[in-house]
Amino acid sequence: MGTLPEAMPVDQFWALVAQSEGAADTLKRLLMRRSRDEIVAFDKRLYDVLCQLYRRDIHDVTEGSDDGFLYIRLWIVSRGREYCESVLRDPENAPHYPSDEENEDFMYAPMEAYEEKFGEPLPDYPERPSRADNTATWE
Repeated sequence: MGTLPEAMPVDQFWALVAQSEGAADTLKRLLMRRSRDEIVAFDKRLYDVLCQLYRRDIHDVTEGSDDGFLYIRLWIVSRGREYCESVLRDPENAPHYPSDEENEDFMYAPMEAYEEKFGEPLPDYPERPSRADNTATWE
């Protein structure tokens, strides 16, 4: 694979999330119908949105550990665009009981879809930090 694609357009990303109804298995099946570039582009947009949610004020509401905070952010994304944007506007909309709202598997759907479809791991790219941290927004 040569140059990696840009992140998936926002509307297209959220349409796939909506189609998945928040289920990682459904998202994986939807992504397996896509091209290499589209799966990578979805993954890039997912990490972009996770980084947007990586804020101290959201963390303070959810009180998640490092891993727990990642899983809560994945759950927020899996709930769809409207909910995610409501949390970005007002962190009080985030879940206050993080152990009940986690969706770790949502993060693995693009990786698993890519690997199953193409027989190789999803290409790595520098913008993908391990926990989708964005220290610029953490003041």
